[in-house]
Amino acid sequence: ARTDLGKPDPKGALHRLCVECHRQWAHSSDCATCHGGKALPKAEIPKQVVYRTASDQGKVVTFPHGDHARRFGLKCAKCHQQQSCAGCHDPKRKGLRPARPTHQDCFACHAKDKCSSCHSAKPMGAFDHGKSTGWVHNRFHGRLECQRCHATPGKFTKIDKDCDSCHKGWQGTFDHKKTGLALDETHAALGCADCHADGVFAAPPACATCHEKSYPKDKPGKPVGGTKR
Repeated sequence: ARTDLGKPDPKGALHRLCVECHRQWAHSSDCATCHGGKALPKAEIPKQVVYRTASDQGKVVTFPHGDHARRFGLKCAKCHQQQSCAGCHDPKRKGLRPARPTHQDCFACHAKDKCSSCHSAKPMGAFDHGKSTGWVHNRFHGRLECQRCHATPGKFTKIDKDCDSCHKGWQGTFDHKKTGLALDETHAALGCADCHADGVFAAPPACATCHEKSYPKDKPGKPVGGTKR
């Protein structure tokens, strides 16, 4: 029993630490909110958020929230610090908390980007690796998580695009059928560099160095797997 009403007992002090935030969070002070095993509301990650600004660089800023939280592997606390839990965890709130983002929040990663990277005249589409970096992913790399190549979360520095940088010794074991083209007996006996000059595998093979043929009109084998190569 308390003898000084100006000081809470341990039980009251403990509840003071929790009840105000949870009242905002769940809109209830019912004891069962915490003591009844009831799950507290979870935050829904918005896929994309569009902000309207007064900037003369572009009135619209499109923030791909889902990409940052899922594809890019960032933790919520990377950007959301010193904020009320109820700002995100509120079952009665629809959409993102209506607060203007600041450049400081973004510049931790985008300090060297141009204004046009974010500001535009209309909402932008989802992140496209080819348009943003100039390196269009094929069907194999396109389904990988970003962290398979960019190992440090939040750091997406330019990497070596040479196949050997990730796939050591791949040329000795590579099955060409994975490209959708099974090589004929003659071409299967050749080395990769005989057709792919300088090891540039994104470019068409150089057929003219050996005979008067050209790709893709003349194929050095048979298409397989329903993929035209």
